[in-house]
Amino acid sequence: MTHLPRLALLNVTTEEGEAPLFSVRLSGTGIDDLLGSDHRGAGLNDLLPSASAKLISAALGALVEHKRPMRFFAQARLPGNPAASVEGLALPLGVEDGPVNMVLIETVSIRQSDMAQFPDLEYQEFADVAS
Repeated sequence: MTHLPRLALLNVTTEEGEAPLFSVRLSGTGIDDLLGSDHRGAGLNDLLPSASAKLISAALGALVEHKRPMRFFAQARLPGNPAASVEGLALPLGVEDGPVNMVLIETVSIRQSDMAQFPDLEYQEFADVAS
C-alpha cells in the first residue's frame, strides 16, 4: 500500500479571535483523482458546499485548538462517485509548543461492496450529524 497518493496537507491561517481557515497546500494524486482536479491553494469554502465546509472547518478547528489527531469517516458526493465512503486520519502539525500551522490528512476510500465489513459505520444525513 502506498500512502503518498492519499495524503493532503492543509495550511492553517489564524487571526486573533477568529476561527482558523484551511486551504490546500498539497494533495496526492489519489485525492486529486477522487475530486476530479488539483485543488492547491483552494479553501474549504471553494471546494465544498457552505454547510459541509462549516462542519469540516469546525472539526478541524477543534483539532487545531486541542492539538490532537482526529479519525473521521465521511460519505461524500464526488464527481464520478456520488456515494463515496472515505475514512481518514488528520494530524496537527507545528513547532513544539507553538500553534498548529498545518494539518496532514490521509484518506482511504471504502468500496460500497466492502461497507458490510464496517457495521459501526452507518450513513447519516448531514442534518442528523450537525444537530
